[in-house]
Amino acid sequence: MDLIQLGLISFGIGISGAVSPGPLTIVTIQQSIKNGFFVGPVMAIGHSILEIFVVLFLALGLVNFAQDNQVVENIIGVVGGVVLLVMGRGLILLKADEGLLSLASDPTVQSDSSILTKYKIWINLGWLSVVVSFTNPYFIIWWLTIGAKIINDGLGSGPIGVSAVYFGHIMADFAWMILLSMIFSSGKNWITLTTQNIINRVCGFLLVCFGIYFLYSPIVTYLT
Repeated sequence: MDLIQLGLISFGIGISGAVSPGPLTIVTIQQSIKNGFFVGPVMAIGHSILEIFVVLFLALGLVNFAQDNQVVENIIGVVGGVVLLVMGRGLILLKADEGLLSLASDPTVQSDSSILTKYKIWINLGWLSVVVSFTNPYFIIWWLTIGAKIINDGLGSGPIGVSAVYFGHIMADFAWMILLSMIFSSGKNWITLTTQNIINRVCGFLLVCFGIYFLYSPIVTYLT
């Protein structure tokens, strides 16, 4: 399989995973409304940095440690579920003029348009992207299953093949998150505080639902 084909396959599979509703999509939408277009690229950068380590993990053959290990899977589910519940609760209680997940909501930050302040916002959004991705059990499961297969195909062409798989995948992430930011940041001028509060609560409710869903399987496994 040549490098272009590897990259295209990785991009196609990556898009199919990226467009599926999930915590990172929800947070990107919510933050794009508050912080503007650059949320998408920044969140994608944080997400792609995390995926460098995931790809290396898989390429080095360490996938066997976590694959088919129910204990590891349950721990990921519980940790991810709890984090999503906490984030969801925070969004539900968040008022449009308060800061919780974004520095841009802080009055001291809103009045400061300096480059340094913008960098602080971007750095925090990058970390938020890493946390939301890493604590999503289905992100881990996707890479341990579908991702492992793609990486294995890439290994047939050596390190450059794995690189082609990685860059094809993150291009899908960038495309999707940038599209989300373009759509939802354009509404900043017409979305009122009331609308923002409604969106915060809807996003928070969805995160809580994901959290409960992620906790369900480990709890059922433990009880049975």
